[in-house]
Amino acid sequence: MRFNRPALAHLTLAAAALVAAPAQAASVTAGFTQIAGSTWQVDLGVTAGAGQTVEAFSVYFDHAQATNLVVWCTASGWDSIVVQPDAALAADGLFDSLALLGGINPGDTLGGFAARFDWAAVAAPSLLTYSINDPLSFAPLESGTTLKTGAGTGGGTPIPEPATGLLALAGALAALALQRRSRH
Repeated sequence: MRFNRPALAHLTLAAAALVAAPAQAASVTAGFTQIAGSTWQVDLGVTAGAGQTVEAFSVYFDHAQATNLVVWCTASGWDSIVVQPDAALAADGLFDSLALLGGINPGDTLGGFAARFDWAAVAAPSLLTYSINDPLSFAPLESGTTLKTGAGTGGGTPIPEPATGLLALAGALAALALQRRSRH
C-alpha cells in the first residue's frame, strides 16, 4: 500500500498523538490528625504512577509553621529519616524515605508512613509538597502537592502528564513528518 505525502504526514502526526497519551504521575496522600494542642500527625500513602517504580520520596514541612518533626512510623522494608525545619535559614523540614527492597510497583499504593510535628498556625495543616526521588542520586524526578485523605477533607486530583519517553517519541515522529513534507 502506498500513501501520498499529505496522507503519510497526517498518519504520522496521528500516530504521534496516540503515543503521547497521558500517563498517571505518582501521588502522595496525607491524612492529618490533631494529637493534642499544636501537635499533629500526618499519615502518608504513596502511589506509583503507570510505568514507574517509586523507591524514594520526600515530604516537606513549611519552616515557618512546623517544628519538632519526628518519624512516627515507616512501612516495612523502608528507611525513613527527618530533617528539622530551620526558620533562621528559611529551610523547610522533610520526611525522607528510601526503599530497602524494590519499592512501590507501578499503580500500587503503600501506606504505613507517619510523622508527628508541632504546627504553629491557627489553621490546621492541610497540604504538603513532596518529591519522588531517584534512589541513587536523590535528585527529584517529579514533585507535587499531597492529596488530603479523610472524610470531608476535600483534596486535589492528580493531573495526568505525558510520559517523558512517549512525548519524546511523539516529537521525533512529528519532526520526521515535517522533514519529509518539506523535502517534497
